[in-house]
Amino acid sequence: MRNALIDEAVPQYEEAIALMTDERQQQGFKLLVSSMKTNLEGYEFVKSQMQLVTDESIVDAKTFEERFLSLGRSSVGHSESVMRNSPKASECWECEKRR
Repeated sequence: MRNALIDEAVPQYEEAIALMTDERQQQGFKLLVSSMKTNLEGYEFVKSQMQLVTDESIVDAKTFEERFLSLGRSSVGHSESVMRNSPKASECWECEKRR
């Protein structure tokens, strides 16, 4: 389910960002990379959910619900971490206003 193209593109974009001198372009590409990483997280989350549906060790609704909810909690925590460490769109707009 994971997108191999995005997996390969992210490190290349990160390398390119380091070489850029234009702050506005850096911010834009950082947002792009952050979006790609978030998409990869989404792919992994959906894959985990699909694996739950086919998990033969789950024999009742309570077990399924517990595992399903635990997936959501772990995914939300990781997504919040990514969002805290990624550039904000408002920062890019602020750069634009200053120019």
